[in-house]
Amino acid sequence: MSDQTPQQPETASPRPNDGDKKRRSPDAAAAQSARKKARTPDTVPRRGRIIRLLVGGREHATTRDTLSMVPDSFLDRLVSGELPSTLDEQGRYFIDRNGELFVFVLDWLRTAGDAEVVARASPDVLGRLRIEADFYGIEDLAAACTANLERLAQKDKENVRARAAPRRTSTTAPPMTAKEPSPPPRRPREPLDAALFAGPGDDDSDF
Repeated sequence: MSDQTPQQPETASPRPNDGDKKRRSPDAAAAQSARKKARTPDTVPRRGRIIRLLVGGREHATTRDTLSMVPDSFLDRLVSGELPSTLDEQGRYFIDRNGELFVFVLDWLRTAGDAEVVARASPDVLGRLRIEADFYGIEDLAAACTANLERLAQKDKENVRARAAPRRTSTTAPPMTAKEPSPPPRRPREPLDAALFAGPGDDDSDF
């Protein structure tokens, strides 16, 4: 009778449970935590929350809804966390652009693209505002600036032609003015009788 070592029953290796699947290396966990922190309410304002921006040294206050009025624009991507942002010590978004012209940008977004926002702007403002609109990715604002620049240029040409055109002389007769009535004609003086002035010695008659 041969000695045979009893074989141990094969045991299946333990399968990783869901908890094991969720375990990650410390580096991966830190990276995930950093990504979550980057989109926390402290850095990405919630909808309806007032947002303050520091544009070219000038502070502006608005809402996330206003800044997100144009999808995929610079401002929309900024407040949604898609673009890296710089916050100052007061929690304001810092944008190194023209702060005065940013007033037009905000008014355009607040009014959903009302043409009156830029209708009275000067050609100098329109030219610089078009550059800002291109930077922020607001195409309809840039197009409105271009249209107003062309309108003002056409108006200037018409004014130049009007000043250069010769003046036409008027063929209309001057208005009649009331004349004063002329005095009645003077009657001719009748000759005086010489006898009335004759003296005693002037009588030539014979006695």
